[in-house]
Amino acid sequence: MLGMIEGSDCVRLAAARHFEGERYDGWHKLLPVLLGAMLPMLWPVLVEPASMLPALPVMHAALIVMAVIAVAVAAYSSLHKGDVVSVTLDPGRGQLLLVHSGPLANVGKRLPLASVARLEMATVLIDGRQRRQVAQLVTDDGRAYMLPADISRTELVSFRAAIADAVKRRAVEKR
Repeated sequence: MLGMIEGSDCVRLAAARHFEGERYDGWHKLLPVLLGAMLPMLWPVLVEPASMLPALPVMHAALIVMAVIAVAVAAYSSLHKGDVVSVTLDPGRGQLLLVHSGPLANVGKRLPLASVARLEMATVLIDGRQRRQVAQLVTDDGRAYMLPADISRTELVSFRAAIADAVKRRAVEKR
């Protein structure tokens, strides 16, 4: 799906379910739940530790376990980013925002427009035997980012034109 983001000059190319925003799905809720469980436990320990003395060892153990889980989830999320679910062109900043949706979190990566070598439809093998046409973004350093599977060739061509227009406008502005 390709369209303008309401109230801005940004253009988003995304899977239909991710067009309106990067929502939390499935395990993405784990970190907010951990934080929500951690704060009520932490408050009495910090404010009134004397009244919590009998339960303090259990609370400390629970807080340590939650902190270890949160660090592990954050580390896993930074290593396993997941698939690109949306690409947003921000012509004002001269960059693209790629949003990866992994199993535990969404991760955004900003790319300057100058680093985009090409947007193309590429043929890839799925499960080592089935060929499929998918949209991909390739950077100057050769990195290829596969875009959502439901992006059509027409949407890709229109997005490529929007990028070219943004690059031209930025070049004119710099003069």
